[in-house]
Amino acid sequence: MKKIYNFKEFVNESYNVDEGVLSNIGSKISQWAKQLMTAVRNGIIRMISSGPKKGLPAYVLFNSDEGSISDQVEKFYRGTPYYDMNNINNPSGMDEAVVSQEWDRADDVPNSSPDEIQSDIKRSIKACLQIADQMDATSDEAEKIILQKELRKIKPYFIYGAPGIGKTQIVAKICDELGLNLLNCDGLSAEPVDFAGVPKVIDIEAPSAENPLGRGVTRSNVSADILPYDNGKGGKGGILFIDEFNRMPVEVQKIFILLAQQRRLGVNYEIPNRWYIVGAGNRKFDDPKGGIVDMGPALQDRFEIVNLVTNPASLRKYVETTPGLSDIFLPELLDFLDFDASWFHMNDPAAKKLKFPTPRAWEDASRAVRRVLQEYEQKGISEVPHSVLAREFQKNVGRDAAVMFLDFYKIAKDIPVKELALPFTDPDRAPIPSDFSGKTKKSGTTNRTDYEHALFTAILRKSTELPKLTSTEACNFAKWLRRVNSPELGAMAITSFFQKHPHLLEDFATMECLGPLAEQWGSDIGVEF
Repeated sequence: MKKIYNFKEFVNESYNVDEGVLSNIGSKISQWAKQLMTAVRNGIIRMISSGPKKGLPAYVLFNSDEGSISDQVEKFYRGTPYYDMNNINNPSGMDEAVVSQEWDRADDVPNSSPDEIQSDIKRSIKACLQIADQMDATSDEAEKIILQKELRKIKPYFIYGAPGIGKTQIVAKICDELGLNLLNCDGLSAEPVDFAGVPKVIDIEAPSAENPLGRGVTRSNVSADILPYDNGKGGKGGILFIDEFNRMPVEVQKIFILLAQQRRLGVNYEIPNRWYIVGAGNRKFDDPKGGIVDMGPALQDRFEIVNLVTNPASLRKYVETTPGLSDIFLPELLDFLDFDASWFHMNDPAAKKLKFPTPRAWEDASRAVRRVLQEYEQKGISEVPHSVLAREFQKNVGRDAAVMFLDFYKIAKDIPVKELALPFTDPDRAPIPSDFSGKTKKSGTTNRTDYEHALFTAILRKSTELPKLTSTEACNFAKWLRRVNSPELGAMAITSFFQKHPHLLEDFATMECLGPLAEQWGSDIGVEF
């Protein structure tokens, strides 16, 4: 252990008292990114020992010089149980009736879209970078101290959100857009020594007859292998992203109070000026069995806090603006989620199912289906059996979601989604099963009844998205049903129609149009209306 006999000499050599930071740390510790990667390879960085991320390093750097950060994140997790899971906590262990994406208190943190969150974070990062540019451009130490104080006023950001809705992907996409690096930390595996280091005693007074042991002070010894000590190649900087932040032990969270507020740990580490801190975690009601640790008021006050709420439109934009994803997602799947948003994110723990639809699960299912399609194409087989597609989707989003999508898929390949409203607005031009069932039947993937049922289901579902239906639209629907001329499905459709639009039961004109059909087809199949 190095002995320092003169504290003032140590201060002057190592750091500026006024700034309280190491002034020459960049020259003492260079190529931090390479050090981190070497530390991972050599086992200095701890591997996650259990859970769905088992075997992955607890801390990993995604370098913007190596291509898309989004792609790197996706490849990093691919093949792990974490990658395959919708709910990364315990999908069968929650006992609330339904877990919503919405925050449970309207007067608390804002529910925010991915676009809003990206805009927030990019605004803060650009402010950090602007101050960093000013610091680099001045040689006036007093001005640098003032700028450093301004930098500390820019609060870090915290994203609450339900499992599987893309918190990590949002951060990765920001890095791609701004050309930043991403240091990804797994909060669940964090330990105090990872950030504060192992305390050490530094002698500040030489031993003497009066004091044989000398006098010392205990201080932290922050590891240079984890936290960034420079802004990286080209001075890009990046995002320090702490996932599962509110699953970190309380002792680690306490350490982050100072890092979040002062951008420093102890007296010997300050995060470089081009790095920005983002935390993320699930809400307590996502995991009522436990595991979520309360962030105390002091820590909460250090962050800007939002709750992520996604929707089909944000997923479509994410897919269309992320390189490679548009080749993975079936266009019919995006149309389906636009068509019936209830299947976009449906966490129903009361059902005790291991799989349910989330944005991440739909992406995983799309990747799985694309691999199957490529395999069949290589074999020279143009049509993938319906049962094979159903199995791939069910493995990722569960049976109910898979069935609903594939019912839609049967007709979506032939009928544009916008035409599903035509039975209510232009029944003479509206598609009917006989127009398309022949080609579907020819492929051997389904039969006419299946196809009719899928079309009827899609059209009835579309009716709920229209403004409150009028008697004119109801009579148009009756005219379309006469064109279809299917007593069994027609009777089902009329029953379902009135369940979805009960106000029309009291409408005389509607009953004049649909009543005779209901009586005729009900009698034909032995059903009373």
